[in-house]
Amino acid sequence: MKTIPAVLAIMFILTSCNSFNKKQKDIILEIERQGTLYISKDLSNDLKNNFNGHQAMDLTGHDNPYVRCLFFSLIADHYPQSIYQTVINHLSDTARVDVQTSYDTMEYMTIADYMIWKTQKSKYISEQQRENLNDSIIFNYDRFWYLNDNALTILMLSKEAKPKYYNFIRTTVIEKSKNFNINDYYLLYYLARFKKPEDINIISSVLETIFSNESIGNISESPFLFNLIRKYPSDEYLPILLDFYSKKLRNRKSRCDEYYCELEQFIEALLAFPTPETEQTLYNLSDSKLFISQCNSGAITEYICFWARKTDNSYYQPLLENLEKRINRKVYNKISKTNENLREL
Repeated sequence: MKTIPAVLAIMFILTSCNSFNKKQKDIILEIERQGTLYISKDLSNDLKNNFNGHQAMDLTGHDNPYVRCLFFSLIADHYPQSIYQTVINHLSDTARVDVQTSYDTMEYMTIADYMIWKTQKSKYISEQQRENLNDSIIFNYDRFWYLNDNALTILMLSKEAKPKYYNFIRTTVIEKSKNFNINDYYLLYYLARFKKPEDINIISSVLETIFSNESIGNISESPFLFNLIRKYPSDEYLPILLDFYSKKLRNRKSRCDEYYCELEQFIEALLAFPTPETEQTLYNLSDSKLFISQCNSGAITEYICFWARKTDNSYYQPLLENLEKRINRKVYNKISKTNENLREL
């Protein structure tokens, strides 16, 4: 059962049971009755006008999740000096509420998620507090598993791999090495960002396990594995890609047209290794009759040429000279324009 952290519930019972007047109790009961974060302006004004910061802090320990959230919102909006300690106290709060995260998006998120979401948008949390909150989320990756999306967002937004996370990330990758899931892929990518030669065997072993067990569809669902290989190539990774092609792609029908190519990320990763094996595999792909299209024509050769040109590697010049004789220039130009537009977004 998803409940409020026990220590907060006890604190609420000890400090708050008899500390509210009738007006305040009626407001709390009305919030419980409505069961939503989206209350009327009148009720919102009642909250603001009838509760002080200490009372709001107490009520983040209430047993009703909507009461907890609305009084946290009161703290965030009117008593922001307490926002940091409140969110830290609630990182283990797994009760869930419906939250409108944009004008047309509703998410059913934990209260911990909700409080982090509100806190990260606050201008009243200091950089040190923000860093401490991030550390609490990342260093408790398995304990607070329901906050993993937050952890991955924090890591993705960091401009550089932070040394303080290295030992933890490395240890976590090793512990999960035989049981990685799609939500963990970025941990492997983040480890690669440290560019430590001693980690290559670890990364290679995990990649081999994932590519052996997963389909192209599942791997492509997350961009991190192919991007890891493309951005941080090592000789150990090429045999993994070639084996994956041989066992799972060579004889498989795949969609590839001017609007979408299922193997696009694979092609980009493969091109990071200018070798005869890579060149032959690209020729094999171009010659394959297994690609299906939802448009007028297939586009595998056009994708190969487009990404080979993007590498700006002279090794691929003979390949390009041969394959560009086969391409549909209109399709090639559309692929080029689409990718330019994506980069602009």
